[in-house]
Amino acid sequence: MIRSSRKHLADAGETYLEHLRFALTVAALMIGAGLACLIHALVPALCQRTCSTTLEQVRSLLTDRNRLTEVRRHCSGVLTFTGLVALCSTLALALVLIASFRPIVVVIALLVLLYPVAYLAADRQLNGLP
Repeated sequence: MIRSSRKHLADAGETYLEHLRFALTVAALMIGAGLACLIHALVPALCQRTCSTTLEQVRSLLTDRNRLTEVRRHCSGVLTFTGLVALCSTLALALVLIASFRPIVVVIALLVLLYPVAYLAADRQLNGLP
């Protein structure tokens, strides 16, 4: 496994940390594109081009790995939204589990989950607006 990983890193011309950064960026962008598709399916007025634009950026990144910084900058809204969803859903779940499903904590957890929704509503780029 280690030998195979070293060979893969050498073939990619990257250190472990460079490869980790690249792979995590691609993963976050793909998750974000999937979330955008899901949101668009539920509310067609939202995220009208987010999924396709993000996937175009991922495709260009897979073609030219040197575009990582440019793609991260261009897709910063998607990356931020994906991070907020991960952070807030983890926090909400932890609150509910720790407090044994007390009603007030469930309400607070639901409010925490509204934070990514508020970000989505405020980010014009994610909604396909100029």
